[in-house]
Amino acid sequence: FSVNRIDVVNVIDIEIYQCEACGLFQHFLPAVPYYKDVIRAIAYSDQMKSFRINQLSAIIAKYDLLDKPILEIGSGRGEYLDLFSTLGCKKLHALEHGKKNFSALLEGGYIAHRAFPDEKFDNPWSIHFEAIFSFNFIEHWPDIKTSLLKARDLLSENGVGLFEVPNFNYMLQNKIYSEFTADHIYYFTEETFHRVLSLSGFEIVEMKSVWNNYILS
Repeated sequence: FSVNRIDVVNVIDIEIYQCEACGLFQHFLPAVPYYKDVIRAIAYSDQMKSFRINQLSAIIAKYDLLDKPILEIGSGRGEYLDLFSTLGCKKLHALEHGKKNFSALLEGGYIAHRAFPDEKFDNPWSIHFEAIFSFNFIEHWPDIKTSLLKARDLLSENGVGLFEVPNFNYMLQNKIYSEFTADHIYYFTEETFHRVLSLSGFEIVEMKSVWNNYILS
């Protein structure tokens, strides 16, 4: 007989705590060394691409963003900026810390800055943005309020943002325990995501679950 063996490379215990005051769930492990870098699958599915195109088209139209400066925080290799470009947006900017990702952004022709929105970060551009986007990256930020305040400072007075994180309630309801990782420091419900954004200077215009309830948007 034969046995299929899986070698376990790295096993850690993750204890998840809930704040009695605000309700936020998180672990207290040290942040992973690469928390500033975006790590995405090489490509997204046709279904995800279709969803994103419909989602971003609606936002672009609602806020008239075609000719306005847009920033993605945690741009990866430009996967979503490519969609914005396809939809006609012209003033696209990228904030990305990963060295290889940053090189890919420059090769893609994007206005990119290699950095992470921590306490040392200052706006490297001479403008503020009419829209800021960040997709499934905020849950990695160790000093989340400082980083969100830095993001808020990048917006123009009437600027808008779209932030997305995994939906913790969906994880619990469907017992998706593989989502508990050292990479993800915070686990957001709609209530706690609303609270942390509000405390960081944002007015919540709308919040909903998308992508079959897997993502809070």
